Amino acid sequence: TSRRSSHGVTEEQLIATAKTAQRTSDFPALERTARELIACGDDRGDATAAGNGYAYLGAALIGRNDAPGARAAFERSRESLQTAGDAMGVVRALNGLGVAAMDLELDVAAARRYLDDALALALATAGPDCHWGSDRHWLGIVIGNLGEAKRFQGDYRGAIASGHEALTIMKQCADAARAAWQMVNIAHCQLLAGNAPAAVKSLRKAFDYLSQDARDPKICALYLDVWFLVAASLDEWSTAARLLGFVDAFRERHALVRLPLLLPWIGPNVRRLERKLPPRELASLLAEGAALSVAGADELTLRLAAIAAAETLPARRVLQAVSR
Repeated sequence: TSRRSSHGVTEEQLIATAKTAQRTSDFPALERTARELIACGDDRGDATAAGNGYAYLGAALIGRNDAPGARAAFERSRESLQTAGDAMGVVRALNGLGVAAMDLELDVAAARRYLDDALALALATAGPDCHWGSDRHWLGIVIGNLGEAKRFQGDYRGAIASGHEALTIMKQCADAARAAWQMVNIAHCQLLAGNAPAAVKSLRKAFDYLSQDARDPKICALYLDVWFLVAASLDEWSTAARLLGFVDAFRERHALVRLPLLLPWIGPNVRRLERKLPPRELASLLAEGAALSVAGADELTLRLAAIAAAETLPARRVLQAVSR
């Protein structure tokens, strides 16, 4: 018999609703569903249901940039799922603790401890099945997050290797959105290593994956943030301003909070942008970007791709003159 919440919804239905909300970054819906799942587990003394509920709650609170709340939820999830003997559930909780430490608090040392523990447990536990939400899928998520931690530590080669390893798993699990996430992370590391043309190629591959599944606006926003960084690296400040205006408006439309994750790179380049352009011109370009369609924003990225591909400075100057 299916276990039901106080509202008559089965536990299976709550988990399905939570997965959909998480996949689309609908954090208010995810938090509501998580709390109902926790109540369902607590009412029945079901540590697995409660532990899963706390894990979803932690994810929702990350989306709200609530580091203490997220950390507490994932700790409760780990405790409950350890009690239930759910090893992969513990992996998910450890991964959540790592993401909260890294993305919200920029505490990379703590993130590495949680993620390294999650990886060791996942490698010892994960089965061979590969589909969205499977053990192997979660293994790929942990590896991808470890790649982000390596990027923070300046290990761009290691981060790119982890990104490709996670990408392989995401492709096997038919998760195009998280395949895009890996290509975006790889692109950012390539850009940080000084290889803008390679970064642009990786971003175009990310676009191909997002064309298959763009349901997660959080990943779409991350993709656009890295294009902003590309524009800044090429000194294309008018394009950078338009992209920044577009991605800020995109976040507002989707009720997304800008997490600290990319601020170590976004922040300094926004300040450079403010120094490069007069205030009135900058305000006009930001407004122009906010009004762009998705197709219009993609046209900006295609222009940047063409500029990055120019191999010599004279060729780049010619291309810039022609495209303006």
